[in-house]
Amino acid sequence: MRELKDKGVKELTVLTPLLPTAQLRSFLKLFDRILGLFPGAELSLGDLGLMRAVNRAYGGSVPLLLARPVSADFIRMDERFLARFFSENNLRLLETDEPDRIAAFRGRGVKFSFHYPFKYLSMTRLCPFMKGGVCSRACAGRTLKIQQTAPYRGSFFLKNNFYFAENRGLPPEGVARTVFTLAAGPRREKLLSLNAAAREKKA
Repeated sequence: MRELKDKGVKELTVLTPLLPTAQLRSFLKLFDRILGLFPGAELSLGDLGLMRAVNRAYGGSVPLLLARPVSADFIRMDERFLARFFSENNLRLLETDEPDRIAAFRGRGVKFSFHYPFKYLSMTRLCPFMKGGVCSRACAGRTLKIQQTAPYRGSFFLKNNFYFAENRGLPPEGVARTVFTLAAGPRREKLLSLNAAAREKKA
């Protein structure tokens, strides 16, 4: 964080994973240190349990965003209810990658942050290359492109515990923010076949 500050970064949005209750306190301690460097830091909530904890700890002073995949259900709710829910819980933006859902909102009670060029598909801890809970592949931090084999078609991406597809929809008009996801770090993307991975494992 200090390195970001030294490089001149002035605004920061912290993305959060699913957090068990036991880890909430340690996260809040970490976020205290982040706020020391970036007083206006936002939190993108991947866990609704964190929303209440943060609002209690900081009295609603920390801007909150409703992140994917949590937002996938909320964006399908009644617009008036959603606007009230956002107001009552200090939520500023709903993050999504669905342009058609944004277009369905007629009012201005909810503001959107649109993500591209990746569309969220699923979140899982199941590794497609190894059976069981232990995985020896160092995929963390890399973006893997997985090409499906017959009878299936197309490809999708794996990054950490998330699966994504290409999001070909352009950012719709009227969104408060657009987020373009870059590949993490200097590592090269890998093109992998599920069948090829299975053969490699047998070898």
